[in-house]
Amino acid sequence: MNFTEALAAMKDRKYVKRAGWTDGYCCIMPHMLAIWKILHNPTPNAGMFQQSVEDLEASDWELI
Repeated sequence: MNFTEALAAMKDRKYVKRAGWTDGYCCIMPHMLAIWKILHNPTPNAGMFQQSVEDLEASDWELI
């Protein structure tokens, strides 16, 4: 799926990730106004997901 479809899925409280990601997934937390990347092994500087142009143009987003 593309990023627009992934965003719609996140708005429906589903979790998504890029096909090559092994470190976590993205979601929209209740009452938050940002996309969060949830890491399997968090680091001190983990937090809001900063999309790259590559992420926005990618068509390899998938539900988990």
